[in-house]
Amino acid sequence: MRQYELYLIVDEVARQYFGQESKLFHLFLEKEHATKVNEALIKKQIQYITEAIPTLHLQHVLHHLQPAGFTVEKTKTTFRLYASRSESQAELFIQQDRLLLTSEGTIDAETTLFEALRKVRGAFFAIDVQRMRYGWLNPVRQVKLV
Repeated sequence: MRQYELYLIVDEVARQYFGQESKLFHLFLEKEHATKVNEALIKKQIQYITEAIPTLHLQHVLHHLQPAGFTVEKTKTTFRLYASRSESQAELFIQQDRLLLTSEGTIDAETTLFEALRKVRGAFFAIDVQRMRYGWLNPVRQVKLV
């Protein structure tokens, strides 16, 4: 099973840390291993660089998502995709401060959800702590000022 935490990063922070994603990842990793002493400080740092999930817009995008070959189940805070043909399934849990995505089988279902999330906002940062993987769902474009 693959598990991802997805955070919406403030645009200014996303631009500033483009190419330095490992620094963001290590902040979120510190949260996982925080002690009582530094837990509050790390949570404040994460709150400062993240935005609340635009729940209504996300629900609207997911409501209209009807990918071919998938069975879709929806509730207010959960969205599930199943594809029996490719043995792919993914489940997205919507929380106020982050999204949690779990998937099994092939990557078809999780890729479909990632594509839908890219339409919501560009600065989603995905983290897979178990596999030590991370990255932007939609790469942040650098603007060169001449």
